[in-house]
Amino acid sequence: NALSLYEQSLISVLLALIFVMMKDFVNSNEKKHNQNVVTEYHKYEISGKFIVGNSKRIIARRKSLKKYGQRLRRNGAIIDPWVEIKEGELDLSIGNIANARRCFISALDKFRKNDDQIGIAKALNNLGNIELRRDLSKAEDLYNESMSIRKSISDKIGLAHSYNNLANIEKLRGDFAKARKLYKRSMDLKIEENDKLGQAHTLNRQGNIAELDDDLVTAKLLYEESQR
Repeated sequence: NALSLYEQSLISVLLALIFVMMKDFVNSNEKKHNQNVVTEYHKYEISGKFIVGNSKRIIARRKSLKKYGQRLRRNGAIIDPWVEIKEGELDLSIGNIANARRCFISALDKFRKNDDQIGIAKALNNLGNIELRRDLSKAEDLYNESMSIRKSISDKIGLAHSYNNLANIEKLRGDFAKARKLYKRSMDLKIEENDKLGQAHTLNRQGNIAELDDDLVTAKLLYEESQR
């Protein structure tokens, strides 16, 4: 009772269809999981919660996302640029500079192809964070390029981060007066956007400037206010 050629062909077609359906189902679930994780991170970043309060959870999520990205690469999948951004941030936080740069550059290329202005600004900002450790002028150029985009799209939270980063550069240069002005611009935007945690972060930075400038009374007041 050997199967006829027609029956064999029919079975082959059915098996092929089942394989395609299963592959589409897996890819769909992968894509949905990818988007959910990226969306969650983006919400944390917009709310400012990545600064304080949920650091252990964020680190755990970033590690999970890094493993997810590695699995996608092994399967030859195209990695979502926001996944690469978060993967790079984890690498940067543990000192893996080379891999962080690779992730940010790859994400930047994809954002530019997609004309994702928020993403472009974010990738440039993160590349600035890398250069902050080695070349302040390059970091400043990258931060300014990122800030220019954020201004053009009225990204006030992002712009507040840009002013904060530029203030950090001036602090490292020892120009405390300029740093104070930039921190104030950052603070004004965070107040306007009701970013409470972001305000706490900037108050802490302002306290640090006061401390470096030997104004310990002001530093104490700013540190205390940042904890409220």
